[in-house]
Amino acid sequence: MMSQDFRRTYIWTLTALLFLLPASQAEVPQAVQAPCISRVAGDIRNGAGEAIAQGTPLIDGDVITAGRNSWCEVKWSNAIVRAWQETSFQIQPSRNIIAVRQGSLRLFAKRGDADNECYELRTPHYRAQVSGSAVTVTVSHAVEQISSLQERIVVYDLKTNAIVRAVEPGNASSSAH
Repeated sequence: MMSQDFRRTYIWTLTALLFLLPASQAEVPQAVQAPCISRVAGDIRNGAGEAIAQGTPLIDGDVITAGRNSWCEVKWSNAIVRAWQETSFQIQPSRNIIAVRQGSLRLFAKRGDADNECYELRTPHYRAQVSGSAVTVTVSHAVEQISSLQERIVVYDLKTNAIVRAVEPGNASSSAH
């Protein structure tokens, strides 16, 4: 039998996942100057542990952490990043980099005309360039996983820059630690 706390967390998580179903390409913003927190629910904090509110602009080096039963959305130039509960990630808007430290997030990136409109998702050991696709990243103490939902992406080793795997839509590159 499920405990009351587990049941609440389970129900909240299902509700959040239904609410955060994949964004359509029409949802991706056209011309956001700098990334900002566009939607929040629950306890969202920066690297200093201060609460982050909707509308907060983000700069290079900012760390965003979604607490238990929380989630947030970051609107970026030509992209949306959605992070679920117990997720921590750092951004570098000047280089279009999102580094996932722990937890799960999804990046919806429009295909851009210029090279600087490509986004780089990083885990502690891997990286992937994303343009014109939806990609989910999950990082835990035991595994790092990068999944593509729409386009083929290539996953590289972060230290050696060697190709680890090409990930076809609907598949994942996963590594246990």
